[in-house]
Amino acid sequence: MLRQYSRSTLRTIDPVEINQNSARSVRRRIMSSIAQEKKVIIGPVYKSTRLIGEDVLRNHGFLKFVENLAAAENTAESTLFRRAEAYFREMSARYSYFVVEASCFFLTKIFSTIFDEITSEEEDFQKLRANGKEGSIVFMPCHKSYVDFLLLSHLLFTKEINPPHIAAGINMNFWPMGHVFKGGGGFFIRRTFRGNLLYGEVLRRYIAALLANRINLEFFVEGARSRTGKLAPPKYGILKMITDSKFDGLIQEKIIIQPVSISYDRVTEDRAHKRELEGGEKVQETALGVVKSGRVLFRSYGKVHVRFGEAFSFDDWMKDLVGEGTQSHDTRKLAIQKMAFEVLHRINRVTPLTSTGLVCLVLLAKPGAALPASELEALLLRVKDDVAKLGGQLTRDLQLNFADECRKAIKSLLRDGILEEYRSTNDSLGYRVPHKQRVAALYYKNSAVHAFVDAAMAGIAGRDTQDILNLRTLLRFEYFFAERETSVKRIRAVPSEALTGLYAFILDDNLETIQLGLMALLEMRDETLSEKEWKNRLMAFGRAKSLESAVLRLESVNTQSFAAFLELAKNLDWIAKVKNAKGDDALKTSDIASIEEHLVKVRSFRQRIGTWDSFRSTEAFPKETFEPSART
Repeated sequence: MLRQYSRSTLRTIDPVEINQNSARSVRRRIMSSIAQEKKVIIGPVYKSTRLIGEDVLRNHGFLKFVENLAAAENTAESTLFRRAEAYFREMSARYSYFVVEASCFFLTKIFSTIFDEITSEEEDFQKLRANGKEGSIVFMPCHKSYVDFLLLSHLLFTKEINPPHIAAGINMNFWPMGHVFKGGGGFFIRRTFRGNLLYGEVLRRYIAALLANRINLEFFVEGARSRTGKLAPPKYGILKMITDSKFDGLIQEKIIIQPVSISYDRVTEDRAHKRELEGGEKVQETALGVVKSGRVLFRSYGKVHVRFGEAFSFDDWMKDLVGEGTQSHDTRKLAIQKMAFEVLHRINRVTPLTSTGLVCLVLLAKPGAALPASELEALLLRVKDDVAKLGGQLTRDLQLNFADECRKAIKSLLRDGILEEYRSTNDSLGYRVPHKQRVAALYYKNSAVHAFVDAAMAGIAGRDTQDILNLRTLLRFEYFFAERETSVKRIRAVPSEALTGLYAFILDDNLETIQLGLMALLEMRDETLSEKEWKNRLMAFGRAKSLESAVLRLESVNTQSFAAFLELAKNLDWIAKVKNAKGDDALKTSDIASIEEHLVKVRSFRQRIGTWDSFRSTEAFPKETFEPSART
């Protein structure tokens, strides 16, 4: 005890009133309260991986599933059992409290080296502790960096909240880190297992067994890391497994859904994101890659901001939308989709705007991405005034000292080459984003764009309901909107004094991507290509137009935006599924009239944005700049 007292936790629990209760009743309440607090701090009485495997693989329902699958596939049951055991060994965590403690020690050293601070709100952890006593918490964070899952578990551990088991891609299961990740609660999932019914059933029952044992769970609602800086469309796989397990009776415990926002002043993978957005291949994770990534220890990435959105009960959500006992596939599917989008909305609502994001947002608003320092300062100050009106929030440092934090962000961006200084004809200082760095700056712009989407749409569509709906349709795979009526009301309610003329420019790169995509569909109307081939051809088309100086915003030509356009094209039937000459699934341009009609609409919306000179000539263009003391 003397040697390890620093690892002990002393916590008072809510007092128990005796009144006329029996001694037995009071004792039971005290023991229950202690057990609940203990579960929050060190987790439930943990079953070994072997025992959880017994729960999964020897369950009567699973045995029946294997029997039916063996008959359907004409395969021996013993063969399927061996395969199931191999799947379980591959995916399952090997949780070790020693590994968690040791990891926390090393991560504390690493994070204190590369980050200035990890900011959070203490009241969020008080709510987490209360929710942890009621049942299992399913953490659903956004995914910006490989650091996310390490950082969240580290933060929870330091706040004396038991870290969750984490769903990770099988690409992270490489030697030797795979063993470490499993010891910390990581379990690995194959990127695709469509058609492998046995694997899907083992995974579903493993997740159900964790939650049934009141073990906290974490998975990324977007599936993979966002390369663009803004939230990516949700993935429904794990949510569907949890829902099906609930209705099948595999999980009796209460489940709390906890949205989590993790945002960075600078991400450690910004160069990798830029390379992939420009069409480069994703680098496979390896031990050598971990060694090479050690160079991040010699750079400073500013601060990390962790915020917990409003939690809600999974059980109550399903009861309200699905009802009790219903087995309707379509009803369940809709409830799952709405839940995923609700999580994303709640993440956006608590994600603070960083100084880096605001600087890049304002600079990329101008087509040339270059502004005199005085104009940049004036626009940033006006944006600061608008944030509260538009329902956004700034980081704590920006609230306390806006000018100095923006100056620090500019200095950091200059140091890393994302910005450059220039001198105008009167020798005044200016800042510009070099052409080759516009995609890198796009990432940071997008980390702040969620707070200004409604104002940007008001700046383009005005108060016209039909124009708002048309614009909303075009951008539905780029941003997350509320229900149609609610969305229209919010856009029409944007304050008239907000600088909507500026915010209109921040959607121009999205509209340009759509314009380029529509032009490509018309040019390649006779092509029959796979989805991957379409993405490659769209990127090639965009690059060609860039070389021909037909692209206003070079950041509009990126892999993720064209992937979103392809989803839009499929949704609006601009391309249809067909069979190619080999009999494989492919896509081909279909509704030419609709494509031409929407191309006209996109061009019209972009014309409404106008030119920067026309915006600058308005009376609303701000004039105030930072105080001289902020420049030193």
